[in-house]
Amino acid sequence: MPAKCPFCETNTHGDSDKEQYPVCERNFLTPSEAWAITAEDKKPDETTHVFANPSNGMLIGADWSRKAIKDLFERCKYIERCDPTGKARAMKHGLAVRDFDDRNLFVETDETKLKAYEDLFLNA
Repeated sequence: MPAKCPFCETNTHGDSDKEQYPVCERNFLTPSEAWAITAEDKKPDETTHVFANPSNGMLIGADWSRKAIKDLFERCKYIERCDPTGKARAMKHGLAVRDFDDRNLFVETDETKLKAYEDLFLNA
């Protein structure tokens, strides 16, 4: 079933796990896609870095456990791929996550996996 875009009034996004091509050109990921790009192959004791950019403009970051990242992906409003030319991607934080407290969180990603995802799904 297509997911209603949180930014569009009428547009919907892909109606299957393989079809994630948004009509409005924003790229939303499923929790499993996001997990594969972040911590999928990390060891159990490794962490993933997350930063927030609150309204005062100061970056706040912390290392999150793998379980906390997985829970975030499962319970967030949406997960979006960051702009390849943006500052978050330059800092190797390629996923923007909107949580249910309306915070924007930027999650550390494996750039090689993220580029492979983009090549497979966006540049086909």
